[in-house]
Order: sequence, then structure tokens, then C-alpha cells
Amino acid sequence: MTQPQSCFHCGEPVPTGLDCVLSVEDRQEPFCCLGCRGVCEAILDAGLGAYYRARSGLSARIGDLVPDCLQAAELYDRPELQQRFVAETGEGLRETTLLLSDVTCAACVWLLERHVGVMPGVSSFSVNLTSGRGHLVWLPDQISLSRVLLELQRIGFVARPYEPGLRAAALARERKSALMRIGVAGFGTMQVMMLAVGEYLAGPGGMDATLAGFFNRVSLLLAGVVLCYAGQPFLTGAWRSLRRGWAVMDLPVAVALVGAYAISFWHVTRGQGPVYFDSVVMFIFFLSLGRYAEAAARRRASAAVERLAGLEPERAERIRDGLAETVLSMELQPGDRVRVRPGQRIPADGRVVAGRSAVDESLLTGESRPVVKRPGDPVIGGAYNRESPLELEVERVGAASVLGGIRRMLDAAQSEKPRVARVADRIAAIFIVVVLLVSAGAAVYWWQVEPERAVSVVLAVLVASCPCALALATPAALTAVTSRLLQQGVLVTRTAALETLAGVEQFLFDKTGTLTMGRPRLAGVTCHGDLTEPQVMAVAGALEQGSEHPLATALAADGSLRATALENHPGAGVEGRLAVDSGCPGLYRLGRAGFCGVAEPTESDPGKDGATRVYLVRDGLLQAEFRLIDPPRPGAVAAVQGLRDRGVTIAILSGDGAGAVLMLARRLGLTQFESGLSPADKLERLSLAQADGQRVAMVGDGINDAPVLAAADVAIAMGGGTLLAQRSADLILLENRIDLLPEVLQAAGRLRWIVRQNLVWAVSYNLAVLPLAVSGVLAPWMAAIGMPLSSLLVVLNALRLARGARAEEHPEASEWIFSTS
Repeated sequence: MTQPQSCFHCGEPVPTGLDCVLSVEDRQEPFCCLGCRGVCEAILDAGLGAYYRARSGLSARIGDLVPDCLQAAELYDRPELQQRFVAETGEGLRETTLLLSDVTCAACVWLLERHVGVMPGVSSFSVNLTSGRGHLVWLPDQISLSRVLLELQRIGFVARPYEPGLRAAALARERKSALMRIGVAGFGTMQVMMLAVGEYLAGPGGMDATLAGFFNRVSLLLAGVVLCYAGQPFLTGAWRSLRRGWAVMDLPVAVALVGAYAISFWHVTRGQGPVYFDSVVMFIFFLSLGRYAEAAARRRASAAVERLAGLEPERAERIRDGLAETVLSMELQPGDRVRVRPGQRIPADGRVVAGRSAVDESLLTGESRPVVKRPGDPVIGGAYNRESPLELEVERVGAASVLGGIRRMLDAAQSEKPRVARVADRIAAIFIVVVLLVSAGAAVYWWQVEPERAVSVVLAVLVASCPCALALATPAALTAVTSRLLQQGVLVTRTAALETLAGVEQFLFDKTGTLTMGRPRLAGVTCHGDLTEPQVMAVAGALEQGSEHPLATALAADGSLRATALENHPGAGVEGRLAVDSGCPGLYRLGRAGFCGVAEPTESDPGKDGATRVYLVRDGLLQAEFRLIDPPRPGAVAAVQGLRDRGVTIAILSGDGAGAVLMLARRLGLTQFESGLSPADKLERLSLAQADGQRVAMVGDGINDAPVLAAADVAIAMGGGTLLAQRSADLILLENRIDLLPEVLQAAGRLRWIVRQNLVWAVSYNLAVLPLAVSGVLAPWMAAIGMPLSSLLVVLNALRLARGARAEEHPEASEWIFSTS
């Protein structure tokens, strides 16, 4: 049996059938992935080929991508690598998500955001403590991505662009290292405690001095190993903060550990005085155990992003010249043709060119039913092919894909901080300094009153009072609720809006494409001029070509004519000119009655047919009237009723005619509605409601809705709407299910209540334990258990949101937290 080849860079087996090679010193060397080949190519391009001849072992995989000698090679600035994790955001900006190591507290987050955020060329940088990821937006012509990564490394944080495979590998390594540290700390604690118990039982002076000295020296060695290995994360974090002149939560812990060990070491060398080796190892064991449990809970809270990452298949079947080859999905380029067999996931966004099959997009859109795809239909990367083989043409890959965009927006949302989170971070950062000052005061006091207890009291103060729970109170809850909503098909793009949504009093709805399906059909045409029906249909088709408005789709089917000098008038209509050779020359207007200069007919009941009327005029003369019917969206009635049950008022703001709006309002049981509104009119109605002191949410889907969406307190866009509307939105309904709105409103209320619970608990805990520790009531071992448990309790409480558990809403409780922040 043929042995698989090994990767030249990392030594991992090369997947069967993968053709990924590079010429190295006149030899074709194999690689297991494009990442390893890219690293090797960068090493050679930098003139560092001697690295491979001089290395004593195989290189790390792409997770440990850049050796020290490559730091200036700007590997991550290579376009072929950046297409996997960098997206263009407009105005010359680029954005990406970074995976950060050793981010343990709010002070770490503050340091990262403050240091990177002020770098020239960095537009914004926000860090999510719960997921350990940062969202970076920068100007590539002013600063390179590699420069940011190197600056992060300089201040003590290892960062790399977030990629699904790297994230899984990094988590596995971190979990293994954490378990090793817990194991070493646990073993050391057992050994030191066995030695300490003998002295405890013998009492003061009850043990032979020689034997006691031997026990102490053995404990010194065991505790030293535990401190240097298992306690390394605390020491590293503290040293990093001291170098930058900022206090992080690892600092008081490290001061406690090093101080206790140093005093004990001094007493052992002198042969007299108490030792605290048992406290040192016990602190490290319990704190490591608590941090591991807390990290596991935080991973659960951010599980939605990890599930999105798992949707991307590692390999794809590419077809070239009629032959199939297996390649890494990251190697695909727009224009490639791929085959997706039943039971496989689609490797990239594209369009079906051959085959017919049912595709499951539920994890991306929330739609539980498979969607039948035929030639010409678009498909989303990460969707699951259920029935038959499909051949696709790739259109978008990497960060430009729908899946990459969803993951990027979710990361940006989870990294964003609402007002209450920013206040909590500032309080936590200040509280660390307060803890250090209080511990110093306690040391002075107890050294004068009862010297033998001074060290244990200071240890308890330093460890018990770390404000970890306060720092986690809001990020953990936000991450949990955004993950939960994403599972239901709601993408939160700005988490701060959830805080506002909980207090929304009025919902304003656009009509077409929001409360209706947005797929109107032509119900009738009435000609008024000298043009025939086929001619007016051809003229309407010429004017509406390229329009994104839903009504345009019903009129743009005829593409036999081409209009020139087209000018769109948002919320009113379109104007254009047809040449003489078209057979019906002239200056045309197509749109609302007022825009076309005609009087809308009066009816005894304007809502009797529910049709939207569109008019066509040529050179100021009416030529035709089109009647369009757009059925209500499924779930519209449930959405209206659900919002009403929660005490919200609802109104329709539409640019359509009075008849269509009245008919829809009757079907939904609404009494507040307005028709014939321009975008400026909608914006005015919104401003009036806000001027009355109301918090208003706007739900829309079109270009016309973008201004009012941008001005609303909370903006909600339909997933099938225009890109401009989605860019103005705080939340996006991926599957256009407006019946989810009552659940979103409920989730926002539950989020507010859970955050308040977490903040009240965190503040109460720190205010309670600090005086207990200073007074000597709280023993050091109690502090070592209490501090991580308080953080764990906050995260577990936040996980109730991820499970969708119902939490009671008590708007009167803890109101001071939000009102004072």
C-alpha cells in the first residue's frame, strides 16, 4: 500500500488526490494545503530559504503560521490569502475578524481597543471578550494588516485572521493546554496539601524542626513548578499589563501568587516564619479550573458563529476540461465549475448550471424547508445538497460570500459594545486599581495589628475582589442572544440596538416587500392614449429595466425596447426617453399619479380591489394605467397580533395608492396607516413620533426605505431587500419572516433583564466580598473558589438566552443601572 506523502512545511499527510506543489531548490515539494504552500513561498520570496535547511524539526501548521524570521515578510498582505478573510466595505476600507489569544478581562479589551484603535489608518477595532475575537476596519493605503498584527504581538497578544479551521485547531490547543495546567495544579495541590496537613495536625511547635524544614523545601519546589507552569497565564497577563502601564485582572492575582511565594521562600531560607505554599497552589488550581469552566460556557454562548464556520466544506470537486479534481475550497476562484454530490455542502456562492436538487439552507436563513434549485438559480455556500448532483459556477468565495458576510456582520455585532457594557468596562478597570490600593492598606493595617494574618488577608483581598463577573455581565448575554436569534433566522448587525428595542413603543412598516410578498402581478392594463397594450408594456419594460423596486418586476418583463436618459425619482417613479426608431418616441414618465401629473380616480371605496395603480404618460399625456396586486406576506397577521400583545402600536407608511394600503390595513386589522408617502414624508412621520418622546422601530426593504431606516431608533430590514436597506439596518430578517418580530422583541426584553441580573449580581458580589476579605473573615481558599464561581454564574445565567429559556421581565427592577449609565 502506497504511503501518503508528507507536507514539506508541516509534515502532515497530503490529502489523496490533492495537487498542491511548489518548486523548492529545483525540487517539486508537496504541501497539505494552500496555507502551508503560501508560507513556504513567502519564506522563499523573502530570501530565507535557509530556514528549511537549518530547522531542527518540522514547521507548525498554518495555525502557527509565521515563524519569527518571517514577521516582516507581510504574509497576510498577500491578495491570494486575503480573499479568504478580508472584505471590502466601501470608501476604500477593508474589514476582517481577528482571532486573539490571552484576552482574559475587560482591561485586556480596553488596552487592545485603545492601542490599536488610535493607530494611523485604523478606522475601528472592537473586541468581544466572550468569543475572543476582534473586528478590525482599516485603510489599506495607510496601514497594512501585517503591521496591525505585529503591533498586537508587540504588546503581548498573538492575533491571526479568523478562519474556521484555525479556530477549531486553536480551541483544541487551548483546551489541551488548559487541561494540562489544571492537571499539574491539581497534582501539586494534592502533594503540597498532604505535607501541610501534617503541620496543621501537629500544631505550632509540634513537628520536629528538621522534618518541618524538609516538608517546606519540598513544598517550595512543588509550588514553584505549579506557579511557573500552571500559573503562567496569570503571570504573563500581569507582566504584559505592567509593560503597557495598565492594570488588568491578572495583575492582582499575580501579585497575590508571587507575593505569597516570595514571602514563603524568604521564610524557608531563614528557617522560621509561616509559609503559604498551600495557598499558592490551591489558588492556581481553583482559578484555573474556574477559568476553564468559564471559557467552556463562553464558547457555548458564541456557538452560532462556530456552527456557521462548520458549514464550509474543507474540499471541493472542481471540473476543468471535463475532468474532476479534488481541491481545497479555499482555492476556488470565481468562474470555476464545481460538482456537489448529494449529502455534501456547497463550497462557495454560485449559480446552478446543470442538475436539479433540493437544497437545505436552514442553518443560514432559518428556513426549515429545502428549496428546489434548477439551472440559473443562485445557491449559497454552506447550504446542504439533499437529493441529486448539482454543477455550479462559482461567483463569490471567502469573505465576499454570503456566509462570510453573515459571519463578519455577526462578529462585528458581538464585538460592538452598548452603553451599559462600556460603563461596566470602565468601572471594572478602575476597580482593579482600587483593589490594589485596598490590599496595600489592608497589609499595612494587619501588619501592625496581627502580623501573622497580614499575608492571608492580602491574598484574600487580591483574589476575591477581581471584577471578572462585572466585565462578563453584558458581553456574555449579548453573545448568547445574538447566537440564538441567528439560529432563528435573524441577523443582529448592531447589538446596541437590542438595548433600544426592548423599550420600543411603536413599529412602523413599509408595505411593498415588507408586509406584502414584494412580488406583485399585473392584474390589468387600461390604455388611454394612442398606444396599444403591447406598446405600453414595451415602454414600461424599457423604463423599468435595472430597477430594484418590487413593482418594477411586474412591468419589466418586456425587454424589446431600450430607454435613454433614465432618471429615477425615489418614491415617485422613473423618467426616460425613447428614440424615434422605437416606434413610440417621446419623453415618458412611469409612476405615481402625482408624479405623472394625473388625478387618481375617486372611488366610493378606494380599497375595494386592493390594487396599486401605476400610470404611464408621454409628453404629459396619459397613455396607460396599470393595476398591480401584491398579496400579503405569510405571517403578517401573526406579527401584527404578536406585537400588539406586547403593547406596541403599529402603523403602515407606504408610497402606494390609498386603495392598496387600505385593503392591506383591513386584512391586518390596522387603523393607523398612510398612503402616497415619499421617502421624505416617511422620514417626517418618523421624526414627529420621535419628537413625542416615542422610541420607534422601522421595518422596510427597499432603497426608498433607507433614509427612514437610518433615522429610526431601531432599523429592521428584510433579507430579500436591497443592499442599501440592509446597510442601514440593525437587524436583518434573513428569511423575510416578519412573524419572528414578536420573538425578537421578547428576546430584547429578556436580554435587558438578564443583563440587569448579571450586573446587580456582579456589583453586589464585589461590594460584599471586599469588606469580608479586608476584615479577615474571608479565608484565602474561599476567595480562590468564590471569584471564578461568580464569573461562571454570570456566564451560565447568560446561557439561558442561548437556550431560549423564558425569563420574566421586570421593568421596574434595577432601572438605575440603565438610567445612570
